[in-house]
Amino acid sequence: MPDQNKLDDYDKSLLRLLQEDASRSQKELAELIHLSPAAVQRRIAKLQKKGIIKKFAAVVDPAAVGLPVTVIVEVTLSDERSATVAAAKKMFKNAEEIQQCYWVAGSAGLILIMTVPTTEEYESRTAQLLGENHLVKSYRTIVELDRVKVDLSLPL
Repeated sequence: MPDQNKLDDYDKSLLRLLQEDASRSQKELAELIHLSPAAVQRRIAKLQKKGIIKKFAAVVDPAAVGLPVTVIVEVTLSDERSATVAAAKKMFKNAEEIQQCYWVAGSAGLILIMTVPTTEEYESRTAQLLGENHLVKSYRTIVELDRVKVDLSLPL
């Protein structure tokens, strides 16, 4: 059975360009990959329909909007029952200060990436989200000192 998400060179080039700057016009994209604007439009629509392109979004500097503190939190759940895991995933997915949440193998159950204005605000939020939470057995905090690389681009 053929791979439904097989990408040709045009798709890969288009995705690379969109990852660099999704605000480029379809005309500019077309010129860069040597297709017509209509062909680019069709390809983008196809990539969105297939779920390869999840969404278009602006990358915002956290410090510029008053959220200079990034914290990585390793969360160990109270148990690994599917109901506990599902409830924790849902709770963390809906917490606005959590940018990313990963269910991982190993000693931790979840890894969270959070942005907050101050370490005091982090302490306050973790007391609410983690400290008094029956789903959470323990958690470990890692405070970011320097944003060396932050990029969700994929190497295509």
